[in-house]
Formats: sequence, C-alpha cells, structure tokens
Amino acid sequence: ERHIDSPRGCSFMKCKKNEKCVNRKFSCEHYPCPSMLYCAKSRT
Repeated sequence: ERHIDSPRGCSFMKCKKNEKCVNRKFSCEHYPCPSMLYCAKSRT
C-alpha cells in the first residue's frame, strides 16, 4: 500500500506519532535537485 503523503526516503525517518515526514524538493536547473527531509508536526 502506497501513501501519497509519505514520500520516498521517509521510511528512513523516525518521526514521532504526532509528526509527519515531509520531503521538500527545491527547484533547480541541474539534476539532481536538492531535497530536504524533515519531520513536521501534523495539524490533526
């Protein structure tokens, strides 16, 4: 089962229960583009 809000690489992130993994991609001209993985508090 694939989750749309769980980007690739988030399986390595150990987020707390009230947090969700966010994969923020930056726009760039040359690949590979930098991306940042971090845990963000969910607003639920």
